[in-house]
Amino acid sequence: MAILQECPVCQNKQSVKNKKCKCGTDLDSKKKQGKIKYWIQYRLPGGKQRKEFVRDPNNIKDRGSYDDAVAAHGKRVSQKKEGRIMDMLPEAKTTFNELAAWYIKLTSIQELKYYKDLKNNLNSFNQVFGESLINEIVAEDLKEYQLKRKKEGYADSYIDKHIGATRTMLSRAMDNDRVGGDALTPFRLVKRLLKNNMANARKRILSQEEFQLLLHHLPRHLKPILATGYYTGMRLDEVLSLTWGKLDLKKQLISLQAADTKDKEARVVPVSTELLEHLKEIPPRAA
Repeated sequence: MAILQECPVCQNKQSVKNKKCKCGTDLDSKKKQGKIKYWIQYRLPGGKQRKEFVRDPNNIKDRGSYDDAVAAHGKRVSQKKEGRIMDMLPEAKTTFNELAAWYIKLTSIQELKYYKDLKNNLNSFNQVFGESLINEIVAEDLKEYQLKRKKEGYADSYIDKHIGATRTMLSRAMDNDRVGGDALTPFRLVKRLLKNNMANARKRILSQEEFQLLLHHLPRHLKPILATGYYTGMRLDEVLSLTWGKLDLKKQLISLQAADTKDKEARVVPVSTELLEHLKEIPPRAA
């Protein structure tokens, strides 16, 4: 176990004994200015090494002092001796709902053009896993989630977005030391449905950024068409032949008859909250 200091210029984490960083920064001077961040480093059972950012215990948003680092280091030493360190890691105490509440309040996230879609994707995932502790989720749980959503009629691409948004959130949380790298493991083990289950799988799908950019430049009458294809995964012919008689906006469902589908099988397609907003914007005369 060790206490490390982070250079405020190059972000290199190194021994607190170093007075000068390899990049030339005077670390002693930065300490006096209160610009040094501290980390503690230790090994988890099994040998994996972990670095943990030290925060001010009185203000979780601020960096902690060297004394805070010493206290945090001592706490982890005691926990390791008692065999309790795994229970004290952030992901062992944080639910997906709690992490999402932190994530969607980040200014950089709220400024994203696809913020509303991202939030809805996380909400869809958290309808099932919101109250689960992050370290409780295993790969099989995510595979079961995929099957559950497919049975409910959701498109493969839309299910992929739910899991992808959560994976991105966990990656951001890991960068901010709110969860460890192990929290991402189940999400890395689960394959995308769109790529794995389609014989003629596309080489790629539109990212949320690309979708929003394309939507922005389309004329008004084409936006519902793009949104329907994007959110449902319906084939182009199915989207273009869609009529109001097949739509139930109150129940948020699209009912396709056997004659409407390529495989000649009737099916019901859920209308997401995002898609519903686009459909409601169609001028009444278009009905």
